[in-house]
Amino acid sequence: MTTYTLTVVDTGGVQDYMFSTNNLSQNAGASFLADCATRRWLVEALPVRRNVELVDERLDFDDQKRIEAGDLDAELIYAGGGNAVIVFANQELAITFTRQLTRQILLDAPGLQITVEHQNFDWGTKSLGGKEGVVACTIKQLGLRKQIRPEISQQLGLGVTAKCVFTGLPAVAYDRNDQDGRPVAAGAWFKVHHEYSWPADRPTAYTRLCTLIDFGDYKPPRDFEALGRTEGESSYIAVIHVDGNRMGKRVERISETYPQPSQSRAYIQAIRNFSRSVEQASLTSLQATVDLLKWNVKEKSFVDQEGVERTGHFIGPIRLKPGTSNDGRLPLPFRPLVFGGDDVTFVCDGRLGLVLTAYYLQNFSSQELSDGEKAHCRAGVAVVHSHFPFARAYDLAESLCKSAKAALKDWQVAANEDEGITAFDWHFAVSGLMLGLDEVREREYTSDGEPNRSARPGDLLMRPLRLNQPDLDWRTWRTFRNVLSEFTGGDTWRNRRNKVIDLREVLRKGSRAVELFRLLNDIKTLPAIPDGEDMMLRGWKGGECGYFDAIEALDFWVELEESEAHA
Repeated sequence: MTTYTLTVVDTGGVQDYMFSTNNLSQNAGASFLADCATRRWLVEALPVRRNVELVDERLDFDDQKRIEAGDLDAELIYAGGGNAVIVFANQELAITFTRQLTRQILLDAPGLQITVEHQNFDWGTKSLGGKEGVVACTIKQLGLRKQIRPEISQQLGLGVTAKCVFTGLPAVAYDRNDQDGRPVAAGAWFKVHHEYSWPADRPTAYTRLCTLIDFGDYKPPRDFEALGRTEGESSYIAVIHVDGNRMGKRVERISETYPQPSQSRAYIQAIRNFSRSVEQASLTSLQATVDLLKWNVKEKSFVDQEGVERTGHFIGPIRLKPGTSNDGRLPLPFRPLVFGGDDVTFVCDGRLGLVLTAYYLQNFSSQELSDGEKAHCRAGVAVVHSHFPFARAYDLAESLCKSAKAALKDWQVAANEDEGITAFDWHFAVSGLMLGLDEVREREYTSDGEPNRSARPGDLLMRPLRLNQPDLDWRTWRTFRNVLSEFTGGDTWRNRRNKVIDLREVLRKGSRAVELFRLLNDIKTLPAIPDGEDMMLRGWKGGECGYFDAIEALDFWVELEESEAHA
């Protein structure tokens, strides 16, 4: 009998830790620290006799090294999505590892919480895979442990301590990236300290991102001001949250394929391959998105606020400007914060939110994972003012992602498919957001006068939109783009922007008002929509409106040109 110890490490539910401030450096640094807990620090805490090393910021597995062969003290099965699964040769090694890892987190990432669960098992009689396998049971037990974990309250300081400007906790240092040198607490200081280092003599969020993603002659932005605001205009950012479709179910299917003790090695290899394929799909899609932005940078002249003509680099109307560190490279208006798995979060200029999200989703969902199925997913895009609370913007993006997920169920039934649809939803919170998403849509996106309107809140909206299955119905990204292109450059609407804006208000009044508007303005039809002859005449069909989304998006749209290599 050979007894090993299975250990599961989990950092799930760390959004509050990562996105609690409106400081991009802190957000990026916090995300890096959370990643270190299940990647860099995890590998460093493993015994020397292990099957994995960190090479160029990626886990490099030696699949020939196997715990059951007796030449390892620890084998990392996989790590990703905020958790890791490890097999140790004995429980003492597992406990030593846990002590070292948690000590590192306490010292370098104060405020980051993790949960660890151990389970001893016999390799010959207990299966790692299967519904009742050791991995599934340990993960279930870890979930129960998280539920009973005591709440941690932090000391708010004494009369002689200074308060952190971000958290209100006792300050321990001054923010080195702030011109005023404001006091910051330990958690905030470590987040900033791990976002960027000059010279680059240690791992940081910045160096990790630039190692995994090639920004070429450009660089990632380090503050929200570098995301591309235009002088004299309000500054908006887009917060995007992406999540894979039913990834948990796919992991379960892999596990259930190997329910026998004799299949544990096959299970390890299959689940590891799946984790690696998800990571590769995510990084490939992010690289394609960055390449799209690089391709669209154009040099042109402009007149600055002082009336002086200058030359600058632009993506559409967005001028690239030096950020916090002026090293000669300009920052692209795009910064991934959470990446490397199916759960991805990135921020960009608000005018690029829709087009970059669609491009990322199209790239990600076109790739086949190791289980033979495509990497379909859904996303939420929250476009908010740059000073809008970032945590609330992220919550809104999550709500929109859930809205897209709810729409997937209806489409999957209609298409007789399971995971094979990719979709996303968005919201422009231009005046802030005080209510929940459903309440806002009931109040602001529900028609006043359409007699046969849909019963769902927000019947003015065609979104959420699908990026594939274009023939299922008209609610697709392709339809949206075609309508938007017609409103911005079509023969009927070119140079008639005021009429387009007027149409938005007329749509609220219903189909009869749209018909009258069209006749009074000598407009033969509205932009084409597949199988939407009535909609092209009346703006509505079957109680649903097909044009409000595109008109609303006019101020948040930059058309990007794909290179021949990616077209």
